[in-house]
Amino acid sequence: MLIINIKIYFIKIFIFVFYIKYHDDMMFLLMFILNLYGFYMIDITGSALNHFIELLSMQTKYNYIRIFISNINTLDAECSIIFCDAKGLKKDDILFTFSKLLVYIDYASIPYLKDAKIDLEVNDIDSKLIIYAPFIKGLFDDLSLKDKVKYFLINKIVPQLILHGGNIKLVRITKDKYVVVKFTGGCNGCSMVNYTLKDNIESKLLKYVPELRGVLDITDHIRHKRSFY
Repeated sequence: MLIINIKIYFIKIFIFVFYIKYHDDMMFLLMFILNLYGFYMIDITGSALNHFIELLSMQTKYNYIRIFISNINTLDAECSIIFCDAKGLKKDDILFTFSKLLVYIDYASIPYLKDAKIDLEVNDIDSKLIIYAPFIKGLFDDLSLKDKVKYFLINKIVPQLILHGGNIKLVRITKDKYVVVKFTGGCNGCSMVNYTLKDNIESKLLKYVPELRGVLDITDHIRHKRSFY
């Protein structure tokens, strides 16, 4: 155990010196200093650590663990953990050590992994890793409920509707957490509007803002020549 800890410590020292010599980004220097003294932005529980170590021991090709966020600072942000070989590591990845486990973390993802936690959930049937990362969507989680809905509509729905000559606007959010909307342009009188409302808008919105209960349409639909369907 002592030999393993000494090896890991010297690996950290070597990489730390390497980046000081060959990298001019002060953020790298700061992150390695914090890592060297045991300060982490991610909490990996003991059960999760043991699970990773066991999985690595069974690997013949993929010997590294890499953590990264895809679609950073957007509604579609997701935190991923992968096993990879050396070719799967990125130049800017930063090496962190958690007990006996070496983990590479994507440099650009680091600010969004604040207070992140990785745990292993075990039941009678199987086990699965749980990733809790509250800040991966950036400022979205800090918005008010109304602004979250507006942000979602503007970024996820409006661009699609505009392609069909339509649009949508937020009217209000009811006390019992229903979003009231109104369609305009090609969406007014469109025969597919109920499908758009339920299967496209409502299902996605409830995924991004789970405290909501549904979406209601108050449009006075009148079929006209600009109606898309």
